[in-house]
Amino acid sequence: MLHLPNVTLVAVDTTVHELTALALRDTLARVSFGEVLVFSDKDLGIPGCRNLPCAASSNKEAQEFVWYGATDHIRTSHALFIQWDGWVVDPSFWSDRLLSYDFIGAIWPWYDSLRVGNGGFSLRSLRLLKLLASRRDMFPFGLPEDSTLCRTHRIGLEVGFGMRWASEDDAMRFGYEHGPYHESFGFHGLWNMARYLPENEIIRRLRLIDPLYLCNRPDLTWLQMVGDGRGYDTLSKAVTRIRGGEALV
Repeated sequence: MLHLPNVTLVAVDTTVHELTALALRDTLARVSFGEVLVFSDKDLGIPGCRNLPCAASSNKEAQEFVWYGATDHIRTSHALFIQWDGWVVDPSFWSDRLLSYDFIGAIWPWYDSLRVGNGGFSLRSLRLLKLLASRRDMFPFGLPEDSTLCRTHRIGLEVGFGMRWASEDDAMRFGYEHGPYHESFGFHGLWNMARYLPENEIIRRLRLIDPLYLCNRPDLTWLQMVGDGRGYDTLSKAVTRIRGGEALV
């Protein structure tokens, strides 16, 4: 069991409670933290965590809460923010060197620069969070929050305030979301679940999602991105079964 006393595990959720609880439990099965904070409109049943109220009623409000609502409750130097579709999978990829950064998230391979940025599974320093909360006029919130933080504001935060983003090598060690697959400390993205879960567990978790999400996504890129064998096949079969036999592809 990896112990990270200087890191708080944080989840913000008011919509998919059961899935978020599962992601928290998957993470806590591998890592212990200085503290666990769950911001929600209900108790997710995570032993030993601090449950705090969050009334976010939209994706925008939930993302904005990450910047402003959670900050005053974090008492460690860093916070690991996770969502329902990502968690820690391999603690051996952790290095305490990661605590020298103010932000770490998986890279976005479609950019040529400023590629470190996924926020769905991300490590953020408390000093970065406090700065965002205190300089709202200088670094205004925008959607998506991770792109706003890591592409719109990154240079200003680095040059003006000495904030440090992880190197791409360390970001790849830390997390995976898109691009050629590589092993990492954790991951983000529904489309990646088949890399880490058996088919019956994927089906169980997909059944906890609003069926409209599975049936009415216009592009289905979350599934089509996993076109490299088992991941694609497993998710395709799972969604087909849930949708009553209608083929996705």
